[in-house]
Amino acid sequence: MKKLMEEIQKMMDDLNKDEMQQMLQNMKMDNMKMEDMLDRNLNLLKQLKVEKDMRDLIKELEELGDEMLNEKEDGKGEEQENLEENKSALMICKRN
Repeated sequence: MKKLMEEIQKMMDDLNKDEMQQMLQNMKMDNMKMEDMLDRNLNLLKQLKVEKDMRDLIKELEELGDEMLNEKEDGKGEEQENLEENKSALMICKRN
């Protein structure tokens, strides 16, 4: 940034007023483009976080379903309804 300012100062000494205004306008446009790019990247990161959270939730539901299935096989069959509900919820999540 300091180097850029030095270059601008040098150019100010060498260039006329119109050329300097054009350079400043170009810098402003570059800054606006950079800001737009940063906004897009931020939105992509937010979307990736939501997707990761969804994958983690699906994995957790699958593990819970497996655990409940194992309990049923061990003679604890009263959670069968909960297992079916969790599997249904998991299928809904996978579709979305």
